[in-house]
Amino acid sequence: MLMEHFILLVMKFKQKNLRYLSLRFTISMFVLILLGNSLTFGLNAIPPCNSLSIESQTACGSYNWILNGQIYTVSGTYSYFAPIVTGCNDTVVLDLTILNLPVASTTSNSPVCSGDALNFAAGGGVSYSWTGPNGFISQNTDTILFPSDTSQSGTYYVTVIGSNGCSVIDSVLITVNPTIVLLDTLTLCDTIYTWPLNGISYFEGGVYSYVTTTANGCSNTSILVLTLLDKLIISTTTNSPVCSGDALNFAAGGGLSYFWSGPNGFFSQSIDTILFP
Repeated sequence: MLMEHFILLVMKFKQKNLRYLSLRFTISMFVLILLGNSLTFGLNAIPPCNSLSIESQTACGSYNWILNGQIYTVSGTYSYFAPIVTGCNDTVVLDLTILNLPVASTTSNSPVCSGDALNFAAGGGVSYSWTGPNGFISQNTDTILFPSDTSQSGTYYVTVIGSNGCSVIDSVLITVNPTIVLLDTLTLCDTIYTWPLNGISYFEGGVYSYVTTTANGCSNTSILVLTLLDKLIISTTTNSPVCSGDALNFAAGGGLSYFWSGPNGFFSQSIDTILFP
């Protein structure tokens, strides 16, 4: 019906020898521009075809808008136009709010020596969640492990949550170096002992230690538990030499018990031995 009216109008103008310059047609109107005259006819036969939708998002730090593949780090209003087959546009408006991420920090006294206190802490948030080696978990800002051991070495991760609910993950590397302790127990029947480790001679029993420092600053400690027993003052006597057939006598002294051995498988536990003939 609209096309028919348009053709009739043009034909009538031509019959009156009127010249026209151009014809403009839009969604809701067309304008017939004549030399010296302008006529506008309002038409509602074709309704508007553009659509508009609004998407509101709140994100921490940045937002990846899947619609256009863009990553936004600043709050604002962003638009995306999607052409469709009919020649119209679908417009999507993103109302975006970007929240600041907490500025996390971690500290520690690592490296430490085994047996010393190990301390590590986090800051920049209002709450914290730690995980680490050997199933370690903690909700504390500051953690102290005492005494420390080498199994606690490794990376500790902390989730830092800010006042706006946004969170970041930070980490701290912990090293616990070994501290070595060696124990040496000696019992000697002597009045002196020289410890090869340090070259010192000890004249009485006791507990002695020798400490060295390794390249990582930790100590190696050797402990000597020494017992010195007095030497026996022993004596032996005999009537040797004797003539064959005579009684042979030999004896020992200075102890509590005696064990003799000699030629031809001789064995005796007597303090005094007489062989006759």
